[in-house]
Amino acid sequence: MAERLCPKQAADYIGLSIRTLARYRMERVGPPWLKVGRSVQYRRASIDTWLESQEQNPVRTK
Repeated sequence: MAERLCPKQAADYIGLSIRTLARYRMERVGPPWLKVGRSVQYRRASIDTWLESQEQNPVRTK
């Protein structure tokens, strides 16, 4: 089974605060998450995929 992280572990892994990660959940803009009972969990592989999708190319200037 894929490694699962609690919100604190996920926030530390991404480099965000727990509060920002919670806001991302509410706005549905962050990494995919699981709800297991009352517990919120993140799959490390899903976080990695989400991080890759956030990659931006620099804007070219003249």
